[in-house]
Amino acid sequence: MPRKDGYITRKQAHDLKNLMKGNYREFLHELGQQTVNNSQRKVPVQTGQLKASVEFSKEKDGFKIRYLTDYAATVHEGSDRFSGAITEPWVSKVKRHKRKTSRGTVTVKAHKKKYKEGFKPTKGVEGWYTRDTSANVKSNPWIQDSWHDVRNKLPRAVQKLLPKNLYIDVDRSRAGGSAMGGENLAVDW
Repeated sequence: MPRKDGYITRKQAHDLKNLMKGNYREFLHELGQQTVNNSQRKVPVQTGQLKASVEFSKEKDGFKIRYLTDYAATVHEGSDRFSGAITEPWVSKVKRHKRKTSRGTVTVKAHKKKYKEGFKPTKGVEGWYTRDTSANVKSNPWIQDSWHDVRNKLPRAVQKLLPKNLYIDVDRSRAGGSAMGGENLAVDW
């Protein structure tokens, strides 16, 4: 049985390696690939940005799945567990640009645009829109659900040696620069 924290012991890892007849690393990489493929079918799609931000990598003894948007953790874990709300007005620096109007093209000077508290501009598939970050978001653990689907298809003996849940981490190291801190979602195993 895996430990209470979800990790397996060295002996269990050794048993799993023997069960997989030396192809332990390839087996884990295949589990990771199946999990990311399944999670791409389950990821919630509103603008398509979250689904497009997925990154999968094979690690030495496992795999890593990352969703690189500033709201991935909020969607996966829910806003009860992870607060992504903006508590002060969002300010954007707008560069000088040309705008087409009914009277022709005009030049707009560089300026700052201040949004209402809790709202921020977000680029979607069909263009820009303003997103309410203060709305309560219910958790949608599509990665964990995908892992459970993959794990449950394995023989019972193998299931006992694998963790029931993947380790979920909020990764701030690749922040894209936002008032929310750019929290990305990372899954390691």
